[in-house]
Order: sequence, then C-alpha cells, then structure tokens
Amino acid sequence: MSPGRQLPFAALLLALLLSVVPARGQEGATSFQALFQQFSTLFQGGDYDAAASVMEQAIAVYDRNPGNPIKRASLAYYLALAYVNAGDANAALNTTQAAFAYRPELVSRYPEFYFVEGWAKARLGFIAQAAASYSAGVGLAEAYNEGEPGRFAPETLAAMRVQEAYLWARSSTVPSARLTIDPLSAAISNHEALTGAENSHDRYLLAQALSAQGFEIEARAAFLDLITAAAEPFRTRALARLAVLEWTLDAREAAAGTARAALDNAEHLDEARAAVMRSLLIVATAEGLSEADVDALMEQMAVIADKGAALTYEDAVDLLEIVSIMVSTVDEPALDDPAAGGFVETTLATLDEIDDLFISDSFARHKLADTRLKLARAAETLGMMDRARTLYQDVYYSTAASLLETAAAASGLARLGVSVEGELRDDLDLQLTFSETAAGAAEAFLSGIPARSEGLQQQQIARLSEIMEQAVDLGFDLLEARTIIGPMDASNVDEAFNQTGPYVFPFEDALAKGYAASAGEGYYADILDDAFRQIQLSRQSSAGRAIAAMTARMSAGSDELALLLRQRDALIAERNRILERAGEETITRYDLLADIEPRLDAVEAELDAAYPDYGNYVASRPLSLEVARGLLRADEALVTYLLTGRGLHIFAVTRENVIWDRTVLDDGWLEQTVRKLRATLDPRGPLRAPVRGAMTPFDLGSGPAETPEGGFDLALSHALYEKALGPVHALLPEGATLLIAPDGPLQAIPFAAMVAEAPDESVTGPARFAEAHWAIRDNAFATLPLPSTLRALRAENASRPVGGFLGIGNPHFRQDPAWLRLAPLPETGVELETLNAIVADDSGTLLLGDAANEDALARTALEDAAIIAFATHGLMGGEANGLTEPALALTPLDNQVAGMAGMRDGLLTASEIAALELDADWVLLSACNTAQGQGGEGSEGLSGLARAFFYAGARRLVVSHWAVQSDATVALTTGMFDALADMPDNDSGARALRRSILAMIDDPENPSWSHPGVWAPFVTVGW
Repeated sequence: MSPGRQLPFAALLLALLLSVVPARGQEGATSFQALFQQFSTLFQGGDYDAAASVMEQAIAVYDRNPGNPIKRASLAYYLALAYVNAGDANAALNTTQAAFAYRPELVSRYPEFYFVEGWAKARLGFIAQAAASYSAGVGLAEAYNEGEPGRFAPETLAAMRVQEAYLWARSSTVPSARLTIDPLSAAISNHEALTGAENSHDRYLLAQALSAQGFEIEARAAFLDLITAAAEPFRTRALARLAVLEWTLDAREAAAGTARAALDNAEHLDEARAAVMRSLLIVATAEGLSEADVDALMEQMAVIADKGAALTYEDAVDLLEIVSIMVSTVDEPALDDPAAGGFVETTLATLDEIDDLFISDSFARHKLADTRLKLARAAETLGMMDRARTLYQDVYYSTAASLLETAAAASGLARLGVSVEGELRDDLDLQLTFSETAAGAAEAFLSGIPARSEGLQQQQIARLSEIMEQAVDLGFDLLEARTIIGPMDASNVDEAFNQTGPYVFPFEDALAKGYAASAGEGYYADILDDAFRQIQLSRQSSAGRAIAAMTARMSAGSDELALLLRQRDALIAERNRILERAGEETITRYDLLADIEPRLDAVEAELDAAYPDYGNYVASRPLSLEVARGLLRADEALVTYLLTGRGLHIFAVTRENVIWDRTVLDDGWLEQTVRKLRATLDPRGPLRAPVRGAMTPFDLGSGPAETPEGGFDLALSHALYEKALGPVHALLPEGATLLIAPDGPLQAIPFAAMVAEAPDESVTGPARFAEAHWAIRDNAFATLPLPSTLRALRAENASRPVGGFLGIGNPHFRQDPAWLRLAPLPETGVELETLNAIVADDSGTLLLGDAANEDALARTALEDAAIIAFATHGLMGGEANGLTEPALALTPLDNQVAGMAGMRDGLLTASEIAALELDADWVLLSACNTAQGQGGEGSEGLSGLARAFFYAGARRLVVSHWAVQSDATVALTTGMFDALADMPDNDSGARALRRSILAMIDDPENPSWSHPGVWAPFVTVGW
C-alpha cells in the first residue's frame, strides 16, 4: 500500500485516538497529550520524520504508566504509519517487529502491522516475505470482521488482496499465468467491482506483474492501455515502464519516443525513474558509446546512488536497468577494444555480487538474465567460449526463464554445446535439440503477439529470425550427416544409392519409389515439417497479413461479421500507422492512440460476443507440409527460399514430394548479382529520368556475344539460375507453375528473367535475347508473399467475384516542377480499351483522361468489378511535396494545390487504397515499381501499393518491378488477359502471363521486345 493510500485512513484513526486517550497522573497526561497533539499536527502537515520522532517520545511517556493494550497498539501503528509516509522502510519494519514482540500482545492492530510489514518488506526487496505479510494481514482482518463487523471495509481488504496477489506474482520463480496473473486479475476485478470504478494503480501493478513473469507482449499491451486511459501519475509511470520494455524488445526508436514522452511529465516520476529515462535516451541517440556518453550515464547512475540512506530496493532495480541498457549497446566494433574482455568479466563479477539482493524478485531476475545473455553473446564474440557457455546454461536451466530468455540461451547452447559433468557435448543431435527448443520458444513468443500489434510482430520476427535460421541450417546439416537412400537413376543419388542433395522425400509409397525416408510419416517427416514451419516463421510480410485480412472478410459467411472485421482491420491499420511514428519527437502517439484503443476494444468485444470463433478467420499461421500439399495442384510446386549465413535454402513442395537443398554462396554474391542484373533491367532507377516515367530504350547490343557496356549479362543470369532454381528444377513436375515465396535479394528479381541454360556464345547481336533459354520457357511463375498466403487465396468458402471490368488510366497529370513532373501516358487509354473488349466485351467502366480522378473513383461501384486495371505511374513516398507513402498518380481536381489535399491532389495513396471496398479477382497495376518494396533489394518484396490493394479486397495482383515502355505494356497486359479468357475458369494468371511473355520474346516484328527489361517486369501475385 502506498503512503498516499494510507493517509486518509490514518487521519481518521488519529481523530478517534485523540478522543479516547486514557486519563493519567497530571504531569504524565499533560506531557503525553502535548506530544500527541504535536504528532497530530506534524503528521497532518506532512512532516513525517518529525512526527515519527515525536511519536517515539509519546510512546516512551505512555509506557511509564502502561494503559490499555488496544490503545498502545494504536500508538505503535501510528508510529509505523509515520515511517511509511516518510518512506523509511527499515524503521517501519523495526516498528512492526517491536509491536509483534510487545507484551502484552498488541493483537488489536495485528492486521495493520502485517500490512505495514508487507509494505516495508516489499520496499526492501523481500518480495515473497512481503506477500506473506499481506496474506496474514488479510486473513486476520477477515477474522476480526467476523467478531466486529465492518471494522475493515471490504474495499480495504480487496485492495490488500491486490497487493498480496501482485507480490506473489512478482516473486514467483515459475512463469505461470494460471498461478500468478489470473489470481491478480481476479483480485483487481473484485476490488473494482466493490469501488465501482477502474483502478489505475491496480492495473499498473498488473502490467508490472506481467513483465515480472516474462509475459512481455501482454505487459506491453497493459502499459499501452494505461497510457491511453489512465490519469496521472500512472500514465507517466506506465510510459517509463513501457520505454524500457520496448528497449528490451529491440524496438529502439519506439523506446526513445516513449522515454521522451515520459520525461515531458517528469514531475510524476521519482528521481531514479527519470534517471533511467535519461540514460535510455543517451544510449538511443549515441553512435556507439563515446567516453562522454559513458560519463553521462555514470552521472545518471550517481543521481540514484547519491540518495544514500534514502535508497530503496526499487532504486536498486532502476540502477540494474541502466546497467542492462548500457550492456545492450556493446556491439562488435566495441568488442574490438583490447579492454572488452575485462569489461565483460568485471560486469559479470558485479552482477554476481548483487545477485542475492534480487533473489525473490522475478522482475529483477529477468533483468539479470537479459543482461547475462547479452554478455554471453559478447563473450562468444570475444572467443571466451567457456564463459559464454556457462552463462547460457545458467539462464537455460533457470525455472524462471521467460520464452525469450529460453530461446536466446538454447540458441547459444546449440552453437557452443553444453558442459555435462565437465565434458563438452556439442554433437549434431544435441545441437539440433537445443536449436529446436530455441525455435519452439521463439514461436510460442511470436504466437502471443496480437494481430493489432502488427508492427511489433514484424520487429520481433526480424529479431528472432536468427534462431529460426539456425534451426533450419542444423536440420539440413542432419540430412547431410545421415545416409538417406534414393533410387539409383536419380540425379541426386550416388553410386552407393545415397542422396547427395537435393534431398527428396515422397509423401507416399517412398519405398516403392526407391526412397528410404518419407515426408508423410516418421523421423524425417518431423524434421521436414519443423524446417518448413521455421522457414515461414523466420520472415515477416505485411502483404501476407493483408491477404489474410482480406480473405477473412471474404470467407466470413456473414455480412455483419465481414463488416465488423473490416472495422477492426481499419482500426488496426490506423493504430499501426500511429505506432510507426514512434521515433518522431514531435508526435504524441499515445494521445492519438487514446481514441483508437477504446474503439478497437469495442469492436473486438462485439466480435468475441457475437462470433467467438472469429479468431480462426484472422490468424496467420504457418502451413504444415500436409496442408501445403493439399492446396497444390498436380502441375504446381511451392518453392520457398530462406537466405542464411550458411547459404540459400530451397524448399520445394509438390503433391508428390518434398525437395530440400542448400546452395553455398560466397559472401555478398547474391545481393551483388541481383543488383547488377536489376541495374541493366531498370537502368534509370525510379528517380533518374528528367521527367518521372520517361522511357529510354534498352541496349540489345549489335556486335559480338559479350555483354555491351551496361547491358544485361546472360551468363550472370544463368549463374543466378544455377544457384536459385537449377539445383531442384529437374526434380519438379515438368512444366509446373512455380509458386515462388522468395527471400532477401531474390524478392527484387523476376525468376522469369533467369537463364536456364548457359547462353550460346556463338549467337551475336539482338538474337542473343530471343534465343536465350529463359526460365519462363520452362515454367510459369507466380509470387507469394508467404507460403501461408496460398491457404488464404484458395480458401474454399471465400466469395467469388462475378462483376465486370473497371479501367483507370491516361490521367492528365499536373506539370509543376515544384510539385511533380510526370510523363504523359496516352497509350494507356488504348491498353484499357483493349482490355475492356477482351474481358468484358466492351461493357466495362473506363475512367480515362479528366475522368481518371479520385472523386470519380469514389462514385464508382468498385465492388461490382471482378477485374480492375490502373494504368498510370506509381510513386514512392517523398516523390511529391508532402507525400509520405506510396501512391498512384491520377488526374488532380485542383491544379493549384501545393501539397496533399485528399481527393483533390490527384494522388491515390496507399492508405486511401486500403480504405476502398473491393471484391476483385484481379487488380492490374500497370505502373512502375509496384512489385518491390521501398527498401530496394532485400526489402520486403511487395510495395505498399500492392499490400494496400490486397487489404482492400483484391485476390490476385499483376504488378511490375520497374517502369515499362507503354507500347510493350499494352501488348503484355492485353496478351495476358486474352490468354486468361481462353483458360478454363480463368484459372491461372501465371500461365496466361507466361503465354503473353513468350509471344513478345518471339515476336519477329518487335525484336527489341526480346530484352527482359521489356517483358520481365510484370509478375502475378497469387497464381
């Protein structure tokens, strides 16, 4: 119980006590009465130290002529209260101990003494003992109420039960929501029911307990709730706690923004907590810690240490947090310092010395564990393997380890092995066991992140990807170390019938096919399923989540449920946009969230009440191998990639087999190769042309076979094919449509543009491109953001569009150098008119020229269009004044606007697209650079525009990797949809696109179209 919560109760008891002071001898009575009056004045005036001193004198006078033990008990209690309000935990504890030892027993105040004892012990760091004191106090108070009804108000006892449950949760060494968080939540609910109002103090304790138990995600959500709803001081205190939690979760920019927000209201923080916030900002804004930064951190630690006798246990925890923040900045450059090893050892020695101080506090134990794990990684980098191994083992075998701590420690032991009775064990089986444990803990942690926290989920997946990659690499190491039999005539089998890689595992009839291991059951089936799941978990994709959200609405089976899901998705999108601004000093993101959170809570509560199974619609779960197999057709293969430090994993699934290989790559080769090829496919780059979107011709070369300066390198493209697809191609169904889930730099290059066979050096000039054996000649390719998006896109109960065609293009762009200059696109009108004729027999809707504006689009029945085509320029954030997100350029309604102006500016932004309500089977973005993310090679492989259209309700997309000549675009897109119309049920956009591409490559009337820069940019996302 805080001093402020005890003060009103204390004042009331003081008034009662003054009225019943017993009569004594004249001198003693006068002296006692005077002292008591003085105590009362000092206490109510807030001078608690002086009040305590006077009460000690009064008790000494009273004890010369002892009176009623009940009155004596009250005096002892008021002395304890004075120490509580003075913040002197030692004196308060001594007073309660003396009261318990006093004879005759002061039993009338035993409940109160236990409450004070609990407060004092908690303040001194004896957390479990404090919980026991509160428990004893509540038990006695309830018993006293039976004989003296109403002595302790139900609200008072409920408040004490909250304190008891919180301290048990904070001291528990076994992370268990059932044993710790659930009782605390129940106690809070009871307290709030009795008082008729939410209690911010109690909810702050709940957030702290969640953090103490290692439930970081739940704690973050609880602190966010407090920040958006609680009054001061709990709002600012929650900000300060959240800042450190975000730092621990590696959300560094968010942590800095939160710390600034807390310091903006520093009057609600004690000195130590404010010092932690300042320390976090010092580290967050430093480019590697300089000596000046270290000195500044030491000054903040001194702020706490200088409190001297007033130093509390919580102050010590704050000091520990500063140490943890400092250690988290130790990176590889810092470890090059010769003194780095000494720093690690000295810090560890200090932690060992203070370890016992935090023995009963799980919150502090987690801080210690997190700091030791960071030091273990530093020791590992420094080659101090025995030291690192010991630290990993200490954390791993701790019963209090959180999921994140278990993941990090187990991953470390998978790298270094474990010491068993003085012997080092680091065999492959043990490594894989620890790695699987690490991956399992990481997966369990990720599964606890709610859908509304998309940004946090992306951060944590990136943070934990190394653990997943380690497990995948060790799984493949196991295959290489085992003897895995295959059929004699297979290309991947040696003379001894051993598979040498790629490794093939049939789902059924493995033995009959000559294989000793199956993907359908048994030992290797489990390894393969784990690896497939870990590959999926190691990468994040907001496009994949947008597809899941879209499919959830389409599959809802209820208009009301679909509407609620749409409202929920829109609020989550808005929430994520707010949280993405975390690092901006001027943004009060939590004030903005205060409006979002209650509305989101209300929608989710309505969903829970009316549709308790709605979570099944929105969960984005990895595919199992059996599910993936069931989603595939006989002529399809799902090919998923993962780039690790050990090589490029190629994991292919067909209806018949699982095929797994790992290609060894030189460091940086893949990124350099893709960048070089991209430079010759998109030679201008998106911003190099003097007028945005202006085209320059490709250099086909006219002389010898060698690549012209800056021209497309066929041999290099073939080398990429040999690394990325060649190893498994012969084992895939012939002519299959390949559903590609790429990773890293492979997201920036169309697989169709890879060369499947070594180029014929005897072929010269432009014919080199027409006669090259492009990968598109063997297979159709479709892109998937994640393997799990295949399940969403092929959901059996999803609605199917039945409408016609909508085309938007040939806008009349505003030509203002201060705003944006865009090349006109007159050919796009022809493109859209041709598409309208092909897919809708000229019955579709066309918005061309002046009509290609946002207002006209808003007045169009978008949900009636099965195919929607935008033929215009795609822009990235920053390309126009005030544009902060991707956009499509349309005709502006107002040519005088100087910045973003809603529907008048002619820019259809990603957030505006996401708000559209579509029900389209296809959306064609015949615009430049709508396939690749803004981060370039290696960034997430779909632009914000593509993700926004998925979110709005598009099932499949046709997008482009770079700007394309308008005449070629017309030929390519119209050819694709013409081919699609000839296919049963408009089945495969990828196959239709392949047919159109081949027609362009082999077109004798347009030899320049054989260059991959012309035909390769378009890809289908879907199938």
